[in-house]
Amino acid sequence: MSLPAAAALLLAPVTGYSANLVFALGKILKRAKAAGIPVITWDSDLLERDKAMRAAYVGTNNYEIGVNLAKLVIADTLPFQMEILADGLSHGRVGQRPFEMGYRAMYVLKDIVDGKAVGDPIFTGLNVCTESNHSTCLAE
Repeated sequence: MSLPAAAALLLAPVTGYSANLVFALGKILKRAKAAGIPVITWDSDLLERDKAMRAAYVGTNNYEIGVNLAKLVIADTLPFQMEILADGLSHGRVGQRPFEMGYRAMYVLKDIVDGKAVGDPIFTGLNVCTESNHSTCLAE
């Protein structure tokens, strides 16, 4: 079986590693790399041992989100969650930026295809919302 013609591959999100998935993903990534097809991940990354098979990761710095969650306890900044914060029913929220991840991932793929160097990892930041900035934190 041959890989379809592709300029680049985007893997996302990589979650719930099972033994079968790791085996299959490893084979696919090795074949893509051998064929000169660059691969990036977004939102979640590969296991440390597989990172050499991809060109870049675009997404959240999970260490940073962990530090902020330790302070504020509650994750995500979906509209209903922001209403809870505005109503004073939580002290803070820490949210990822999924739109930014997807948006930047497309430009990273284009840069790779165009032969440009890209950073790795490419962190997209967090929205750290508290009672005092809840009305403006998502625009920051």
